[in-house]
Amino acid sequence: MSLLLAKIVLTPAIMYLTSAAGRRWGPGVSGWLTGLPMLAGPISIFICIEQGTAFAAQAAGTTLLGMWGSCAFCFAYQRTARFGWSVAVLAAAGAYALAALILRHANPSPWIGLAGVYGGAAFCLATMGSTAAKSRQFIAPAWDMPLRLGISAAFVLLQTGIAGWLGPQLSGLFTPFPIVVTLLTAFAHHQLGIDSALRLQRGFLIGMYAFGSFFLMAALTLDRLGAIAAYSLALALCLGINGATLWGLRKGL
Repeated sequence: MSLLLAKIVLTPAIMYLTSAAGRRWGPGVSGWLTGLPMLAGPISIFICIEQGTAFAAQAAGTTLLGMWGSCAFCFAYQRTARFGWSVAVLAAAGAYALAALILRHANPSPWIGLAGVYGGAAFCLATMGSTAAKSRQFIAPAWDMPLRLGISAAFVLLQTGIAGWLGPQLSGLFTPFPIVVTLLTAFAHHQLGIDSALRLQRGFLIGMYAFGSFFLMAALTLDRLGAIAAYSLALALCLGINGATLWGLRKGL
């Protein structure tokens, strides 16, 4: 019961803080925060508790491959954004699903997985172009925040509930599916326009450097050091890299 309560409370709380920060400082910062393992990190921890460190370590390595799908998601959204948010969301989700299908039997080392994340994020950032325009102000509807919190909680419950059935390979591939980014980008695109949606995705891509490093450390150390030490090291590395990327790229947000 305590684990179920943690799933229901912890993730929506993180999502609330992320969304509130985005409303305060803009969609780029919101995307950057979403690029952190806000959902995928707790999912990995819950999977580790329920399935064991060996399972979680393998899933963490595969999560890096899943992040290649996140890069495909962002690239597809960029290419189709001019057709409207609904078309772009469908195209982006399709690109992620195709990447997961292609990678479902792949088993490279976590280092290769991380190299793909860094390369994919850098490529997407380079092809995105300028998104320096500031967003116009808007008042979010009353249902906006409850919907975000409900979806984040539902995704964690679903992902951890079917992890044993999916196995570590598929579970890892679908852990980083950008469900929150999909929601935030669609809202930003619909309410604020294409520039704001792309600024959010730019932040998400910048956050991927820390996200990938978190799961590299988890994949390499979970089965050797145990959950507490492994996730502590992963979080420390993640925060260090995230601070460095924010400082170096903050003007692009």
